[in-house]
Amino acid sequence: MTGVELFVQILKSWDVPFVATLCGHGMDGIDEACHRAGLPLVDVRNEQAAGYMAEAYGRFTGRIGVCAVSSGVAHANGLTGVLNALFDGAPMLLITGCGPTETIGQGHFQDFDQVGMAASVCKFTAMIFRPDHIPHILHTACNTAVNGRPGPVHITFPINIQASEVDPDVIKGYEKRPDRISASGDADLVDKAALMISCAKRPLLIAGGGVHYA
Repeated sequence: MTGVELFVQILKSWDVPFVATLCGHGMDGIDEACHRAGLPLVDVRNEQAAGYMAEAYGRFTGRIGVCAVSSGVAHANGLTGVLNALFDGAPMLLITGCGPTETIGQGHFQDFDQVGMAASVCKFTAMIFRPDHIPHILHTACNTAVNGRPGPVHITFPINIQASEVDPDVIKGYEKRPDRISASGDADLVDKAALMISCAKRPLLIAGGGVHYA
C-alpha cells in the first residue's frame, strides 16, 4: 500500500462523503487513489471553489469538509475558503501537494513554505515527512478541526511520500473518526436561565453560531 492509498482509506473509513478538488500535478496521486477507493471527487474550476465547498460542508454539518489542491499558486487560492472557515468556525481540511521532500528549499516546482503560509489562518498545520506518520497527523488535524472552536487545518503531502510504500497496520488505533467532544452545561445555570425565560414577559434570545455545535 502506498502512502496516498492509506491516506484515502482513512478518509473513507471516517465517512468523508467527498473531496472537493482541482486536479494538478501535486494532487494526481490523491485523485487517482480516490477513484480507486470509490471516494467521490467534486472537480471544480478554481481552487477557491474547492475551499469554499469544504468550508460550507463543515459549517452546515459540523463534520470536517475536505478539499485537495496542487502546490504553490493552487495552495494560495485554496486558502480563501480556509480563511472564511477560520472566521465562521467551520471544520475543514485543506490537503496540498508539493515536490519531493529531498528537494525542498532547492527550488523545485513551486517550492515555498506552504505550511508557514497556512499557519496564520489554521488551527493546525503539518507536512508529512514519513508515510508511517500519516494516521497520526491526519487524526491530529481532524481532531483539532472539530474540537474547541471548530476551524480549518492544513496538511502538505509531498509527492514522494504519497508514492512511498507503507505497512497498512500503521492504521491501528486510528480507525475511529475524531468526533466533537461536547461538554455538559452547568445544571444550576441552566435552571437559572430557564427560570428567567419562563418569568419574562417578552423573552429575547441572542444566540451565536456556536449553538449549532452545542
